[in-house]
Amino acid sequence: MKKSYMTRHYWTDEEDTWIISNFSNNREKMLSDFNRKFNTNITINSLNQRLFKYKLLASNSDFTVEMEEWLKQNYNLEHKKVQELTDEFNATFGTNKTKSSIWHKAFRLTNQRLSNEPKTRLEYTPEMIERIKEIVPLWSYKKCAQMMSEEFNYNFTSSMIEHKANRLGVKKPNNGFSNLDPRLHSSNWFIKGRPSLNTKPVGIERVMRYKDGRIFVAVKIGMPNKWEFKHRLVYKQHYGEIPDGYMINFADGNHLNFEPDNLILVSRGENIMLNKNKLRFNDKDLTKTGLTLSKLIIARGRRTKK
Repeated sequence: MKKSYMTRHYWTDEEDTWIISNFSNNREKMLSDFNRKFNTNITINSLNQRLFKYKLLASNSDFTVEMEEWLKQNYNLEHKKVQELTDEFNATFGTNKTKSSIWHKAFRLTNQRLSNEPKTRLEYTPEMIERIKEIVPLWSYKKCAQMMSEEFNYNFTSSMIEHKANRLGVKKPNNGFSNLDPRLHSSNWFIKGRPSLNTKPVGIERVMRYKDGRIFVAVKIGMPNKWEFKHRLVYKQHYGEIPDGYMINFADGNHLNFEPDNLILVSRGENIMLNKNKLRFNDKDLTKTGLTLSKLIIARGRRTKK
């Protein structure tokens, strides 16, 4: 099967004129309007590269040159807070940048750290510590964080609870089943030989997709995890066992067409000859003719060697 490649887009003067006159900070809308107007399918990266050529956009960035200059002028150590800088930036350029993206971009441009809101470290009270020791063995860290936030009026996170519990030496006694009371533990949860609740029954089908685009359907034929390709099973049901060194091909190239007449038996050599001489077609009769021709080519080669 031939691989598909993206075709290169060759820009016209009309397209260049359009992107210059219709330049917008909302790149997604600009891309959508462009593809609709010129009936193309270019990507956002292709558009950004073109904008960079005309110095409308900084290299490898969705910040324009004008935005970068604004950040250089307004980003300084005396600025009040990053959030204020972010709000002012979004109001100026009509964007929706996050505080993190503004901080990182400005820092890369100026190599200066902006004074930010001071981070205060939480001092755990004895009541908080006792509560953590009490609830961590019984509940997940996420649930513990919710309970602690409600009880102590502080925005606890699951990672905060986990780290504090580790420092206190608090362990979960039920091997990670954190949403269950350890007193409810059952010795019958995992028994050797008993199938898991997620075990798929025999006869179920699943679709397997490969990186090269091919699609195959497999059928579970045995426990615990024995599978077989569906086209091989269908062939065996109608024509018998598949000899060693042979494989089953789809005559029309459709890997989801399991009609017996569409399944053909080929040897490895015949399969190579079909690929080498491009004798596969979307028409099953033509492919079968190509298989007959491949067999003749192989037979002639054998006679020549003798």
